[in-house]
Amino acid sequence: MNTQGRPLPSIDPVRCNGCGRCVELCPTAAVAVIDGCAVIIEPQACTFCEVCETFCPTGAIGRPFIVIFAPDDRNKAINTDSSTTKEGSTS
Repeated sequence: MNTQGRPLPSIDPVRCNGCGRCVELCPTAAVAVIDGCAVIIEPQACTFCEVCETFCPTGAIGRPFIVIFAPDDRNKAINTDSSTTKEGSTS
């Protein structure tokens, strides 16, 4: 995450070979290769698009996501008609 709380791609320095493909393709010029490794140099410019992750030949770039599940509504009654029993037959 960047300093504004927005997500940023993560770059694995072990997997990055410094090829510069991400730099060439980044639509906002948010990435640079420094000392042989890709780095997000303009975090405010990064739009968290899929380009760098998709085209990284070594899979060094990832876009982490947080999965948030909706509240559990399984306990709510599906059928509120009181003339129908739980199995669906009439009383």
